[in-house]
Formats: sequence, structure tokens, C-alpha cells
Amino acid sequence: KGFVGFTDQYGTTPYGYDNVEGGLSLDHLKQVGDYPVELKPLSFTHDGQVFQTENSAIVRTDNGNMLYPSVGKGYTIVDNNRLIAQTQDIITQYSNIEIESTGTMKGGQLFYTSLLIDRHAVKGDQSETRTRLLMTNGFGGVSLSACLNQLRVECMNTFKMANAQGKLNQSLKRFRHTKNVGTKLQNHIFNLADIVGEVTKQNEALDYMATLQINSKYIESTLENLFPTFNIKGELLEGSKLTIAKNKQDKIIEIFESKSDLSHLENTRYKLFNAITDYTSNEMNLRGEVDFGKRMINSLEGTGDKLNQQ
Repeated sequence: KGFVGFTDQYGTTPYGYDNVEGGLSLDHLKQVGDYPVELKPLSFTHDGQVFQTENSAIVRTDNGNMLYPSVGKGYTIVDNNRLIAQTQDIITQYSNIEIESTGTMKGGQLFYTSLLIDRHAVKGDQSETRTRLLMTNGFGGVSLSACLNQLRVECMNTFKMANAQGKLNQSLKRFRHTKNVGTKLQNHIFNLADIVGEVTKQNEALDYMATLQINSKYIESTLENLFPTFNIKGELLEGSKLTIAKNKQDKIIEIFESKSDLSHLENTRYKLFNAITDYTSNEMNLRGEVDFGKRMINSLEGTGDKLNQQ
């Protein structure tokens, strides 16, 4: 299903939800993003005289809303139609890619479109992993950008988290508003095809893991490798170190055997992988005050990510 957002004059982010199977149309995209933006010279009055400054404001000419108060002479407006045209090129070239969501934020200072470029469900699993390409055009303090992520963008919070994922997976690129910025963005988007290829390889690896049956000995060996109860000399750990390692192993076994989210899966390497990533995302002890954002960062680039990669 697709979501379409509508612009307003007040800097808020309202969304009209339009449920569309198979993605949004280009007409939806144009309806949201095709609004005029121009540079308006800034001036001030002193002793009754009007003086024009070297800077200009960015203004939405359809409603007079100022999007950004001051930019320099070198600023080049790249209107949203450039992003719309690139979106059209992509979905024309790749029949399996859909426009999943589009919208504006801050009264039109930000325009974005999120393309659904890959969806994959491992055989026997009820859940589906989706990969998105988020493209953004901003005026003033924000820039053109593109990144891969796995979040459905519907509001400013999900927009920020999607960009955070793009930064962590090293796909996020930002470009200043200069005359050749459109070409730079286009080149980056097509370079992302290499990363999409890596996503496909990962999907194939998960499919293969789902075919490999495991027993208790394999589980014990895997968890001992991740959370060893013996030191490098082959001696059993003592005291709290042993207790901590055993507790981690026991927790993952508990998730593997009892968690309802995994109950439909057969006892395969894929199920064990899910139990481990469930632990690193939701159960792993972290220092200080813990919230969803901190757990997400840990599972993407912290200790949790290192365990997932192992």
C-alpha cells in the first residue's frame, strides 16, 4: 500500500493516506512535489532608504511561504521536478520497483520519495524484509540526498531514522545545491545498484540457512563461540565472568525454544540466527538509560552488530 502526503502553509506535516496496491502513481508524486520555489532578494530599510542585501530568501511562490530565510549568491534552486523525473526513469527501467511513499515536511522545505526496491521472505518465514531507496530534495538548510534503508517513511521521525540507517550502511550521500547537483545525485543512485546486489546475496544466504537443520550440539557450539565459557588457555571461567557468559547463552536458547515470533520456523540455522539477532536487538544489556534508538544503533554498528556479523 502507498502513502501520499499533502503540503500546507504552516510548516507542519499532515498526511492524507491513500491506500494503493502496487505503489503510488507518478501523478501522486507530481501532486505532492510539483510546487514552484524561487529566490526572493532580501532588503532592509535604514533612515527611510531601502537597501538590497547580497543574500536571498527561498520562497514558495504558490502560497508565499518562506522556506529558508537567507542563502548566498552561489545557491542554485533544483526544483522537485528533477527528483520526480529521476523517479520516473527508475520505475520505467525497473518494473519491480514501486513508489511506496512521498510527502513534504516543514511546509515544503523538504520533499521526499521512498521507493520499494526489494522485498524478500525466507521460505517458511511469515515476515518480509523490505529495502527502500529514499530520495530527498531540500531547500536552504537541507540538501539533495539519497540512501538505502529498511524503514517506511511516513513522518519526520521515520525520515530521520531512515537517514541514520543510510549513514550506518554507508549508502547515504548528500549534495549541495550547485549547477551539477542533479548529475551527482543520479550517479549516486545508480551506484546504489551495487549495494542492491549485495542485498540479493544476503537474501540468498538466508534462504540457504533455512535449509540447514541443526541439533542441540550445533547450538551449543555456536553459542560457545559467541560467548565463550573457557579462556584462551582452555580453562573454565570463574565467578561473574562464567555467570554472564552462561546467562547470555541460556537467554538465546530460551528465545530459540520459546519465543512466539519464531515458533513457526523449523530448527535451522536461520532460526538460530533470528534468535541471536532478537537477543542483540531486544534483550542485550546496554550501559546507561536504554531506549529504542540506542538499541537500534547498537544492533547496527555496536557490539550487537559485531555479534550479528559473527
